Amino acid sequence: GPVRPVLREPGPVDERGDDDDASAHAEEAVQARGGLANCFRVLAEAGQAAQPARIVYLGGALTQGQGASREALCYRALTTARIRQLAPKTGLVEYDHSVAGAGSWLAAFRASTDVVQHYLPLCLAVVELAAADPAEDPQRGRAALEGLVRQIRKAHPQADLLFVYACPPQSPAIAWHEEIAQHYNIASVSAGDVPLTDQGHASCAAAIRPLLEKSQAEAGDSTPLKHPLAQPLCQAPMDAARLIGYEAADFEPGWKTGQENTMDERLYRSAVGKFRSVLVCDTPGPTATLRFRGDAVGWFGAAGPDSGDLECSIDDGPWQHKACFQPGRESLCPQAGLLADGL
Repeated sequence: GPVRPVLREPGPVDERGDDDDASAHAEEAVQARGGLANCFRVLAEAGQAAQPARIVYLGGALTQGQGASREALCYRALTTARIRQLAPKTGLVEYDHSVAGAGSWLAAFRASTDVVQHYLPLCLAVVELAAADPAEDPQRGRAALEGLVRQIRKAHPQADLLFVYACPPQSPAIAWHEEIAQHYNIASVSAGDVPLTDQGHASCAAAIRPLLEKSQAEAGDSTPLKHPLAQPLCQAPMDAARLIGYEAADFEPGWKTGQENTMDERLYRSAVGKFRSVLVCDTPGPTATLRFRGDAVGWFGAAGPDSGDLECSIDDGPWQHKACFQPGRESLCPQAGLLADGL
């Protein structure tokens, strides 16, 4: 669905997470590693050139701001506001590319369009995917997260990355997130099992804040450095994963492309938005054929009371049923599915 940049003026930061106990806990939760000093160096350099830099958030329901009583009180907005306070003479544009319930596998495919391809310099990518990753196959998840990191590092070697863990410390996903963070010298912050409330968002922002303040002090007047690209950890990291539009497929008669969505707008959630160019088929049977080169393929769209199931055939193989119709839902929700891998 459509995603818009969010431009905000520096404003007051909610201070409810700033007591001594919370600060001490936040310090313990931080693995600084390479830190975020380059974020502030890129901001300073962009400011000298009179252009803004951007921060991109990839995450789930928490990053999306669910549970916050208003936008300014979600952890994402609080974190961006604190960076603006620490670098008041520079422009910073925030991009929220969060998808509730989606983890590293989908993020690897979205990295090209949501993070890499943009004219503004990237100062920071915040990756909050561990909460959705426990259900992921660990081998596939590792390859996806490493592919996401490698895509960003190749295209924007000066940008910093930050992993945020908004899930219980014993979550199995944190272990392999940390393997990748250690290998690529990426800072990480464990915020714990964060409730989707104003207090939960404030607690998450408070956990990140000490790292921001320390990194701003370390940045000094230095120019941005280029992060080295380490050798891959996984045998086949998903560093070539891409999202492509349905227009790339060939359609049999019966499919209608570029249709306006006429669905009742009450069924939409902000996570999906109103699609302006919809692929429609009113009868079963007609095929859509996509020719691709790669070892995996999937789909990404919206599922709910007005969607349908799919059948797929890979390389002339047998037809396989893929369930994505969700009649019990009251709204459309983003959903991605694997069609085949190991090809």
